[in-house]
Amino acid sequence: MAKQNDIGRLRERITVQTYTTTYDAYGEEQVTWTTYGERWAAIEYRPNLTEEEQRADRKTAITEAWFTIRYDDAVNTKMRVQYRGLEYDITGITHTADRFYTQLQTTQRDV
Repeated sequence: MAKQNDIGRLRERITVQTYTTTYDAYGEEQVTWTTYGERWAAIEYRPNLTEEEQRADRKTAITEAWFTIRYDDAVNTKMRVQYRGLEYDITGITHTADRFYTQLQTTQRDV
């Protein structure tokens, strides 16, 4: 994306979430997701990268989407993106050379 021409493409609102791990009274791990921040994003679905995998004796659809946001070097692959009620795991992060955009490669599993 060229910053002069394409900043208007960031028109979808997403929530970037991070998790914390705690332990309950029985020593079991509890994962809690909290909001890291809301961002404006451009979304690009990868049409040829929708597939299915076999999990626990049932097929699970996997969809890949790329979210482009303004530059943020604190976002990492342990976070996730929430968009329109769906959660997308961040699998890769790319920054533009001019540090204007961050692209989040994500996967969403239809469980």
